[in-house]
Amino acid sequence: MTTETLIAPDNRLLTLQGVLDGLVADRLVSKEAADQLARHRRHARSDMHPLVVVADQKWKDPRNPRKLLHIEALTQWLAEREGLPYLHIDPFKIDFAAVTKVMSNTYAQRYKILPVGINSKEATIAVCNRTAANGKSSCGRCCAWTSSASSRTRSTYRAT
Repeated sequence: MTTETLIAPDNRLLTLQGVLDGLVADRLVSKEAADQLARHRRHARSDMHPLVVVADQKWKDPRNPRKLLHIEALTQWLAEREGLPYLHIDPFKIDFAAVTKVMSNTYAQRYKILPVGINSKEATIAVCNRTAANGKSSCGRCCAWTSSASSRTRSTYRAT
């Protein structure tokens, strides 16, 4: 697996072309299939996340031909590729009463972040793009950073 980042050079968002280039480089998708999808989606205006677009293709996962490159597999692949911990968000395990005290719903939606855990010393925030994670990239399910109230430092949090 190569370690080149998939984020667009302007450091903003993950692009479909970046994801396709990474999948081809890591030999998870053929260049022909990636090029065909890129041509098909070139002029499409959509709010769909690039990983969702790829997952919708229902391509087989060459690491395990009995499985597809579904959204979870793609999210795990992206997290590993970008050097971030993977975080599966289980809505049943989030204490919404506690995490809503960290930030408003409007703020969370604006910056595409989600508080997923909080205790007396720190809050764990899942992020959807590079700028929200202090220069690290991710999609909505693969990165979280923990901010400590006492030290004001950020570090990654690996969910189990």
